[in-house]
Amino acid sequence: MVIGYSEVILGTAQLRLTSLSRNKVEGSIKQQVGGSLVRHRIPGRTIRDWDISASGVIYETSTAATTLRKSLEAYDDLEAHHYDDGLITGSFIVSELTFNDEGDNPLVFEYKINLIEYNQA
Repeated sequence: MVIGYSEVILGTAQLRLTSLSRNKVEGSIKQQVGGSLVRHRIPGRTIRDWDISASGVIYETSTAATTLRKSLEAYDDLEAHHYDDGLITGSFIVSELTFNDEGDNPLVFEYKINLIEYNQA
C-alpha cells in the first residue's frame, strides 16, 4: 500500500511522520536476549539491512490518541512487524521508541522511533 512519505504503516497502525531517515547498514542476525535486541554481525555476510529513524506526532481525539499511542507502544516488543512507507516494505523490529510527554495538550503525543529490518537470510 503506497501512502506517501509523511505517513507509514507499522503493523496495523497508520503513523503521521514529521521526519524520516532511511540508511543501509551492515546486515546482522537479530536475537532477543532478555529484554534486549542483540545484533550479531557475521563476517563475509553481504546482505544489508534498512535502519529507519523517524519522528512523528499523534494528534487525535482523546480516545483515538490514547489508543494509537498504546498500539505504537505495543509494537515495542522486539518482534518483527510489517512496515510500509511507500518506498520500503518489509518486516522490522522497533529498536527504540521514546515519547516527549512535555507540553500543554494531553491529546498530542510527539515520538521518535527507530526500526531495524528483520532479515535473517
